[in-house]
Amino acid sequence: MKITLSTLEAAEILHQDQNYRCWSAAGALALVEYLEQLEESCRPREEFELDPIALRCDFTEYETILDAEKEYGEDFGQFPERKQAALDYFRDQTDVIEFEGGVILRNF
Repeated sequence: MKITLSTLEAAEILHQDQNYRCWSAAGALALVEYLEQLEESCRPREEFELDPIALRCDFTEYETILDAEKEYGEDFGQFPERKQAALDYFRDQTDVIEFEGGVILRNF
């Protein structure tokens, strides 16, 4: 048996995760939209299962890319180029999901 969720329903499940509230409302929506794009790009089309625990392990939300820089122990120099250097670095390493209010990285 399976239940098909809308984008907003899936985002709400992530945002309301009572055990580990890891996602802002905007971050949860951005992550679900990203996963939907991946789902649609699969040939043949593959439906993903929503697994909040796996998503908490695979992705991390940051308020800014510079917060990710600190957590990963990187140093991309001085402003104003610092933010772009950090984005370029992380894009080369992993999936980067930018959204209004933050950024989500696939952990690596």
